[in-house]
Amino acid sequence: MNTLENILNNVNEKTIDISIFNKYLDFDYKSKELLNIDLEFLTKNIYNISLTSPKISRLSQTEFRKELLKKYGRCLISDNTCIHELEACHLVEVKDDGDYNINNGIILQVNFHKTFDRNIWCINPYTKMIEVKKGTNSSINQYTNKILDIDDDIMENLIKRYEKFKLVSPE
Repeated sequence: MNTLENILNNVNEKTIDISIFNKYLDFDYKSKELLNIDLEFLTKNIYNISLTSPKISRLSQTEFRKELLKKYGRCLISDNTCIHELEACHLVEVKDDGDYNINNGIILQVNFHKTFDRNIWCINPYTKMIEVKKGTNSSINQYTNKILDIDDDIMENLIKRYEKFKLVSPE
């Protein structure tokens, strides 16, 4: 595991991407806020490094959706095939260092995508079953414990999403 100071010592430029906050667990921090405290102190007072915001390009979202529709052709949950009601859903969100690789996405109906992004439900990568947070009143409830037919090629990203799901309260 890299320590925060090892990373800062090896920065080639005088800037570091602010998305480093999303890697707080890699540095053995319990929260982004704790990493923020140390990072702000170290970058300003010791290393003279600026934090910069990444420019996230959404230009490949259309291609991402097109490839996922080709791969799945239907909502992974409901089997709905109406293209106008389906969306490409990132397993690891772009803001959390996810990408537009098709192994980081699934196809979901709009309503399931919204509740997935709000951490109301997730797919357990070990059982391939839908898990819904307790006390949730949503149309996803009827699919609780449904076993999904998913490929192993999305497992790495699904595991990351599931770990976040277990830690985060629904929004």
